[in-house]
Amino acid sequence: MIEEELLDIIVNDRKQLQEKIKERKKEMSKDQNDHYLLYHVLGFTDQEAHEINLQQNIGRNVLWLCNASFCHPFPPREIS
Repeated sequence: MIEEELLDIIVNDRKQLQEKIKERKKEMSKDQNDHYLLYHVLGFTDQEAHEINLQQNIGRNVLWLCNASFCHPFPPREIS
């Protein structure tokens, strides 16, 4: 029973994460890229800056989900 509930949580969280990433990619296409100047000073191209920015955003969402689902000592969900 617990395995089924855990699997449901994982599947749901995975879908939620993919949706958040998809939404953030759309938002990023409309973002101002003024901060790319810092990447340019450090020798990165626009494409590299975009990839760094994207991976940072994905990482933030993964860590949030991990904390919300599994890592927090008092998870916001109850498994019966």
